[in-house]
Amino acid sequence: MKKRLLEATVIVGCAILLALFSPRTALAGAERDFVRVGWFLNERYQEYDADGNPYGYNYEYLMEIAKYTNWRYKFVNASLNRCLEMLKEGQLDIVGCMTNTDKRQRLYSFPEFDCGSSYITMYVRTDSPLKPYDFASFNGLRVGYRKSARNGNVFLQFARKKGFKCKLVMYDREPELLAAVARGDVDAGIGDSLYPGRSRRIIAVFSPSLLYFVTTKGNEKIVSGLNMAIGTILAKDDFYDKKLAAKYFGDGDFDIIGQLRRLPVALVLDFSAILLVLLAALAWFCINKARALNTIRKLLYHDSLTGMFNKCGFEKRAEEILSHAGTRRYAVVALDIDDFRIYNELNGAAAGNELLKAVGAAASAKLFRDEAGARYAADNFVFLMRAENEKELTERILGLNRHFRETANAGTIAVSNGVYIITDSKVSIQSMYDRAVFALKITDKNRVDSVMFYDDSLYADQSEDAALLMESDDAFKNGEFMTYYQPKYGTSDECLVGAEALVRWKKSDGTLVSPARFIELFEKNGLITKLDFYIFDEVCRTLSAQIERGIKVVPVSVNFSRAHLFDPLFPDKALAIREKYDVPSGLLEIELTESAFTLEAGTLTDAVSKLHEYGFRVAIDDFGSGDSSLGTLKDIKADTLKMDMRFMEGFEKGGRVGTIVTSVLRMARWLALPVVVEGVETKEQADFIKSVGGDAIQGYYYSKPLPSCEWEALLLSPARAKRGSGDSVAFSTEEIDILMGGNRLVNLLLSSLCSGFGLYEYVDGKLGMLRASDGYHRIMGGGKERSYSNDVIQKVHEEDRSMYIQCIEEAISTGRPVNVEFRRYNDDGRLMHIEGVILGINKDTRAPIVCMTFQEITDADRSQRRTIHYKE
Repeated sequence: MKKRLLEATVIVGCAILLALFSPRTALAGAERDFVRVGWFLNERYQEYDADGNPYGYNYEYLMEIAKYTNWRYKFVNASLNRCLEMLKEGQLDIVGCMTNTDKRQRLYSFPEFDCGSSYITMYVRTDSPLKPYDFASFNGLRVGYRKSARNGNVFLQFARKKGFKCKLVMYDREPELLAAVARGDVDAGIGDSLYPGRSRRIIAVFSPSLLYFVTTKGNEKIVSGLNMAIGTILAKDDFYDKKLAAKYFGDGDFDIIGQLRRLPVALVLDFSAILLVLLAALAWFCINKARALNTIRKLLYHDSLTGMFNKCGFEKRAEEILSHAGTRRYAVVALDIDDFRIYNELNGAAAGNELLKAVGAAASAKLFRDEAGARYAADNFVFLMRAENEKELTERILGLNRHFRETANAGTIAVSNGVYIITDSKVSIQSMYDRAVFALKITDKNRVDSVMFYDDSLYADQSEDAALLMESDDAFKNGEFMTYYQPKYGTSDECLVGAEALVRWKKSDGTLVSPARFIELFEKNGLITKLDFYIFDEVCRTLSAQIERGIKVVPVSVNFSRAHLFDPLFPDKALAIREKYDVPSGLLEIELTESAFTLEAGTLTDAVSKLHEYGFRVAIDDFGSGDSSLGTLKDIKADTLKMDMRFMEGFEKGGRVGTIVTSVLRMARWLALPVVVEGVETKEQADFIKSVGGDAIQGYYYSKPLPSCEWEALLLSPARAKRGSGDSVAFSTEEIDILMGGNRLVNLLLSSLCSGFGLYEYVDGKLGMLRASDGYHRIMGGGKERSYSNDVIQKVHEEDRSMYIQCIEEAISTGRPVNVEFRRYNDDGRLMHIEGVILGINKDTRAPIVCMTFQEITDADRSQRRTIHYKE
């Protein structure tokens, strides 16, 4: 009985010992395709069993990956250096146990997910008196390390940080180092394995590093396979790598009890006494071990830069919070710093890091104890926050954003937030985050702070988008994208003057996909450039065939996304297609939306100049929807302006809308820019466009977009033109007021194009001024009251007056701009040389209106020219 009691005591003691010394380690992640694997020996990670078969942590991980990739492996035994050489040369497909360094990033391709963690370890013989993490006792030790490893330098940094000094002894090979530790030549060794071996024990663990399976640079097939498989493995079991590490790097199961039973009773008694003393002595060690384990956990679950949770830590903490949430509602909030990369480039990496740390500080200050925050990667953050109601949550999110901007002194930084209100706690944390990120991606990027809440309809749209993108490849191959033509008619005689090529998507089953549905999707996805050239190719092919058959064709305009302007070869690609079909240059017009004019001026100017050089006409589409392009009109030589009838909504009610539109159209005419108005659907709209000087009309009032066969039938029809006439309308007082500064749109255009501008009324040989711009007064001098003369012609030098009058009358009679140079006196009596352009607005009235822009020319200019000349 006594013997059994003693045996039980020993069993309990051994169990306690095993519990105390069981390491809890690591991480994981990886995946791959049909591959050759470099297999250098690394104890417990990758080695061979007694039968010569691959064995270890990496082998089991690769087998798990193969369940998702269907890969088969060939293991190639070689040294680490040789494996890396073979990988670089393409003789291997995968090498494991790789840490991520800048040099390796340049040489090899890394997957997104790691496959575990490694640590640098300090180990001693099992009979060494040194205690774990007793740094004071480490002073003066002789410590061995392997020559080719980085462990020596890292250990010295660790020693300096912990306040002890050691003497390093270098060994060429790992076996030599292990033998030196076993003989006692050195007091300790530095390694990178969590398994010290049966004759050694670990006394310090430091410098954790993520391990990866890497592949040959640019091998996207292997990388994508690894990402898919490892991501799936970790999604199913967040702790897969930790369990695997515990299996291979744990202390093992010694048959202590079996050996004890074979010992004499006396020895068992002695051993029991020793064991009890040992258990008491280990109390101090337990405290230190707990501290060490807490340090490791912090490395595993926290972001080192911000102090917040990392992905693994956040998911663990979020699950804990939600398991005790009861009836309280929570939301997962994704935060992204807009244009963080640009901020980094402009301000430096240090400033970028301070910005990221400010988010962590804001989270500490603003989150409750039953909430959590994490930095997932780069500038992507996630929070678990209470969500009693959307308004209160939104205010808290905006407050958090303000707090971190103030902390980082970055008041102009814009932030986007996506929010997923948790309705089903069974959904994985990763899925919740994905939904929050989806909402984030559709926030309004024009606002400093944007908050978007996820709902299922958004997800349904995303699914539809994915389905359309998957179908698009077959749509291109099967010719499902069809070209339609919408005719354009001249306003003066209602003749057919051209057409715009539009795209329609008709699936093989007859289903029509709205352009509004797929055009925007293709813009986001990048397929828009492929679609634009597809339609352009079809237009050129059709024009070539029609010309060959003797059909009288008209110019066709084709829309091109602004995305093309980032490609310096865009004009050359367009030229190559046109030349392939031998289409005359005057028959093709490239339409660029006005939003393209917000690009850097050099990019746009170069593209437009090249297009003109190749014989293409260039139109600005949707002109008037914004005013960003007005200042560039003097630099970007567009051939046509296109305005949408939506811009003119409300014209029929009179007032400022009609007046502004009238002024803009007439200003375009003054610049000799033809204007095409699209979206015209009623006779009233058509009559209005004619009356204010629009050149061409496009819209359902004349014709809907026509499929290619109907378009060709129209070209062949004798009724392709209808005769009509437009009316002329004089300027109203309100129109004059708007032209002279009452409207920002027109005023911006005027100020960007000329130094001075005046409106005059020409009656009975006299030129009376109606209005003048500020630039006019700066040039002419004197006050505004003095400038408004009854007859401006009297200020022109008497030798130039007859020529000046001739130019005015020619401009009125022809309706075309007339260039002129003349001398005139300013209001202070100084004689100036003036260069200008005169345009007659409405000749069919008793008092025609004359516009004139001008600038003073210098002596240097005059030396290059005749004193007085004019030309059309």
